[in-house]
Amino acid sequence: GVNLATDNVYIALDQDVAPDPAAGTGDAYGGVTFATQRRPDYAISFNGANDITYNPTNGMGAWAGGQDVSGWDHYAGWADNKVSELAIPRTHLGSLDPD
Repeated sequence: GVNLATDNVYIALDQDVAPDPAAGTGDAYGGVTFATQRRPDYAISFNGANDITYNPTNGMGAWAGGQDVSGWDHYAGWADNKVSELAIPRTHLGSLDPD
């Protein structure tokens, strides 16, 4: 989702299709709490060119903490150019199941 007040972008990804509350986290991230059975395993926030946060879950229902994203390709827009891009390396997304 996008926080329209700050233009921050928040992305939450669930790596499995089976509803397994133990596999992800319900903890708040970017102002959102995940209370359904399909809980995310990865969360990414893009708050500007040098403010990107990647958080995988710790496997015990909470976020593991911010990980290094210095090698990620990204481009942050500004007032006159509202396009921002972020390339998330597949290796940071575990074994996402496309089904």
